[in-house]
Amino acid sequence: MPRLGHGSVLQISEVDAAAGGLADSSRNLPFAFAVTTPADPTRFDFLFPKLQTKPKNLLPEAAATVQHLIALGRSMRDAAADNDKNAPIPAAYTYFGQFVDHDITLETASATLTQLLSPNLSPMTVAAIRDTLFNMRTATLDLDSVYGLPAPRAGTKMKVGKVSPTGNPNIPLKRPAGKTDENDLPREARNADPRFDRAALIGDPRSDENT
Repeated sequence: MPRLGHGSVLQISEVDAAAGGLADSSRNLPFAFAVTTPADPTRFDFLFPKLQTKPKNLLPEAAATVQHLIALGRSMRDAAADNDKNAPIPAAYTYFGQFVDHDITLETASATLTQLLSPNLSPMTVAAIRDTLFNMRTATLDLDSVYGLPAPRAGTKMKVGKVSPTGNPNIPLKRPAGKTDENDLPREARNADPRFDRAALIGDPRSDENT
């Protein structure tokens, strides 16, 4: 299954194509992992829908709003932070957070990286949010991001694969102390296409984007 990085856009039409080809050939379709035994996509919508009926409760739908949010984000930076040191936050929070995110959300029609970097970027309208943003996951931890769809309730668990040697003794490619060969997911063979080259055999290929 091809590796899928953040910034890739999932469209309903691509999910339909994957659903129509669930034979062995569908493993090479970019979004075949998103397909399950019939489950209609659900709308994200709003936590408090009635608040969106009043414009004063919303951020202005203008490009200036994006710039103001960027300025807000920059104002929250820690200017005295030492970038040469690791944060004291345990690494487990990063992996657990990504696991929860990938298991309960798979959003459709997201903006591409090019669109996000556009100086003309502006907030989506309420109508656009409700009409175009769909979730291909469920709100429960089904573990489909780990085991694939439909997630198994019993039987074989996720296999452990051998680490591919890099031949590089330097960080970040250096193998951590105490780690043996059996510390990776099973992976595909080497391939000239970087999407498939040693891609992890896992339920959600988004989880293979980072080391």
